[in-house]
Amino acid sequence: MNTKAITIRTEDETIDQIDSLAKAMDRSRNYVVNQAMLAYVANANAKPEPALDPPPDENGAVAAPAAPAPAPPEEVPTPKKAAKSSGKKKKDKKKKKKARKKSKK
Repeated sequence: MNTKAITIRTEDETIDQIDSLAKAMDRSRNYVVNQAMLAYVANANAKPEPALDPPPDENGAVAAPAAPAPAPPEEVPTPKKAAKSSGKKKKDKKKKKKARKKSKK
């Protein structure tokens, strides 16, 4: 079988885990990475295509499609954020008030 060399970039922690596995298995890093890639490709190829319609039940009825996932909740300002924003508004009002007083003089 012909082989080719490839280069990948990954995090140090991942390399450390691969090296630990290789040492425990008394194998090379190359062997562990090759086995992982082969398993990944086999698993990806084994997954069936998703069905467009759900299969009928024993009575021949087809279930309704699942409801879509709910949208994530909107960010609610924490009391700290609310306090900061209201404090800023107060400072802005004071600045405007001072500016009006100066312009009147």
